[in-house]
Amino acid sequence: MGLTLKEGHFAEIKKAGFDSVRLPIKWSAHAAKSAPYLIEETFAKRVDWAIEQALKNGLNIVVNVHHYDEMDKRLDLELPRLLAIWSQMGKRIQNRPDSVYLEMLNEPHDKLVDGKWNGVLAKVLTEIRQTNPTRPGIIGPPFWKGIWAN
Repeated sequence: MGLTLKEGHFAEIKKAGFDSVRLPIKWSAHAAKSAPYLIEETFAKRVDWAIEQALKNGLNIVVNVHHYDEMDKRLDLELPRLLAIWSQMGKRIQNRPDSVYLEMLNEPHDKLVDGKWNGVLAKVLTEIRQTNPTRPGIIGPPFWKGIWAN
């Protein structure tokens, strides 16, 4: 299931000396399975709240797509959904400060490797850049972000 975030968590993280937090999000559990792949508004507002809490506490925050297993297994079918998720999220964060980072997809693997990962990545970046032309991004290599897979 996961941890339920509370307002005090962000202050504790800052007090412990950290400058950044990572928000792993299983968007695929909260986005429709058919076009236009709308994200559940209640869930999206919860993500907005977490971003606001991080910023309020002087923390950078990395917002990512996490545990999107369908994308790793059926990339051709799931790519439109991934792009729609980033389109919606991009609009929600476009006026946030640069301390909100985007991580395109956590640990690509299975069929999402080598040239296929690069092709997906180019499309995701193009989508994000429509609303966030200078937003910092985090991109890792395929094969579960294996450091050897550069």
